[in-house]
Amino acid sequence: MVQGYTTRKSLLDQVQAGNEEAWREFYRKYRGMIVAIGRNRHLSEEECDELLQDVMRIFWERMERFTYDPDKGKFRGYLSRIAHYAAMKKWNQRGPETVTEESIPEEYGDEVDRALMEEYESFVLREALKELKAELSPEVYEAFYLTSIQNRPIQEVASVVGKTPNNLYNIRSRCLEKLRAIISRYRENGLE
Repeated sequence: MVQGYTTRKSLLDQVQAGNEEAWREFYRKYRGMIVAIGRNRHLSEEECDELLQDVMRIFWERMERFTYDPDKGKFRGYLSRIAHYAAMKKWNQRGPETVTEESIPEEYGDEVDRALMEEYESFVLREALKELKAELSPEVYEAFYLTSIQNRPIQEVASVVGKTPNNLYNIRSRCLEKLRAIISRYRENGLE
């Protein structure tokens, strides 16, 4: 089950304990977020790959002394801040270096980069839509997708899928309810 960019405290504990499977899960979970930060900072694909390695190395080095404290903010905020500073360092390698690893603050405020939050919301929606699609017949999913995701007019979709507008309103309502439940479940599966 996908959890988006939420992090269970138990996963962090297992990573800190040296559990290799937990580390692989952590890497898989945050890879896309870190690369997205690099892309948003206009890094090349090669630089984004390097950024991913740098951020994982920095977190690995800090992991022993890291203690998650919700009062300081969300874990993804902490990790995104590391990624931001590492991306700036990568950018500065194109010219005079002004950002150093030591300048990454230990406190991690609740301010998560707007682009990161957009990526997170997009990720959650994509994963929830995949799960919803697996639960529905292809015809029902197509009707829902056309009316709710693409915002096509009901009359237009009715003529394409061969359903009445009333059927489409019911499909859309039921599917949106299921989609909200899926997203809610994702968000409840760990610390944000």
